[in-house]
Order: sequence, then C-alpha cells, then structure tokens
Amino acid sequence: MKRTAPVLAALFLLCAVAVHAQSENGCPPGSQPTCPFPDPALSVLFPHPTDCHWFFHCSNGVPYCKECPANLHWNKQLDTCDYPYRAGCAVTPCPAGPIPACPYPDPALSVFFPHPNDCNWFFHCSNGVAYCKQCPANLHWNVELNTCDYPYRAGCDLNSNKQ
Repeated sequence: MKRTAPVLAALFLLCAVAVHAQSENGCPPGSQPTCPFPDPALSVLFPHPTDCHWFFHCSNGVPYCKECPANLHWNKQLDTCDYPYRAGCAVTPCPAGPIPACPYPDPALSVFFPHPNDCNWFFHCSNGVAYCKQCPANLHWNVELNTCDYPYRAGCDLNSNKQ
C-alpha cells in the first residue's frame, strides 16, 4: 500500500497538468471525446464538435485539443488538417437540449438518439461521446430506421413526444 501512494500521486499530478495545459491552449468549448486506454496501435483522432479548426488527439486515455495550422480545417475522412474546401467541415451549433449518455466501449451496432427538441437533428454515439448531427435537406430523424427520412415517413412530432 505504501508503494502505490507515490504512483497515485504522480498520476494525479500528470492528469492535473494535462487538464491545465488543455484549458490554457485556447481549445473552444464543446464536449470532449472519451479516449481509449491503453493506446491502440494507431493514433485515435476526433474532430472538435464545435470548431472545424480544432481536433482531439488521444494519448493514454486523455483527449488533447489541438489546432490546425494556417487556417486549415480538420478532415475527418483523412484524419489530418486540410484545406477548408477539401475538409468538408461545416459546424452548425446543435439545438439546445439534453445530451444523451452514450455507451462506452461502442457496441457492435452504432447507437443513435433523436434530438429531443428538433426533428431535423439526432445524436450519433462514438467512444462514449454523443455527436450532434443534422439531417440534410430538411429531412427528419426516423427512430425506427435509424436514418434521416422524409418528414411524413419519419413520424416525428415533438408536440406529442413521438419521435
């Protein structure tokens, strides 16, 4: 028991330094991803949920917020900073409302939740983080099919709590 105290104190200090460094680097507000621990063979990277110019790099279970250089945007298909026209990042703020709790680790099938206040939006879970996403072209989230769909087929009615 005496030998574990210094190790725990060192781990606590490292975590405190990491959190302090993250708050000091100008990371925009937004939810942070849950990073795997221990690290897998390949780096784990996540787009920032509210700012195309930033991304998260996971290391030892800690998400580090990093900024793309020279006005580049994060390209989540290529996992790298890229020219904005190629990155395809367009962040639209998620409508207000509660954020669902997502499972971690991910189950075999993707997990989705409808947005409680807007039929055009939904949440997609990944590594314990709920990513708010918008259906294209005025489509609505269809909870039975777990996909965006025509409003008449999706059957979303916020007034009756049917989503």
